[in-house]
Amino acid sequence: MLTVAGVAAAATRIQPAARAGLVLGALAGLSFAILALGARVLRGYAPQVLLADPAAWAMGGAGILGLLLAAMALQRASVVGAIAPMVGVETAVGAVLGMVLCGDRPAQGGAAVSIFGFVLVLAGALSLTRFAAPERALAIK
Repeated sequence: MLTVAGVAAAATRIQPAARAGLVLGALAGLSFAILALGARVLRGYAPQVLLADPAAWAMGGAGILGLLLAAMALQRASVVGAIAPMVGVETAVGAVLGMVLCGDRPAQGGAAVSIFGFVLVLAGALSLTRFAAPERALAIK
């Protein structure tokens, strides 16, 4: 999570600002993927368990960082330009982390459907970035 925050600090200096918004949106998605991983490995929901569980603390930090980065992305890029990479990265990285670290697997016979859905999410997110406002229009604000 600290690495994501460090990369985000460097990304705020990217020019033009709309490009920085795309990167910050992707980093917000990465933060939300970390939050999802924390929810997957959480040991319990009792207050005493939550206070002692590092995953709960990581979830809180990742959620706050994700919201902050999404807001910063929206300040620099259009809604579509900021949110499309966020959703794409959140979905892709969350799925990969679930499979690699938690042993998640698609239902029997569902691997092809899972891969197809994964490709659709990425294709949709990437195609939406085409509709982001031109950089010149963002500079007028």
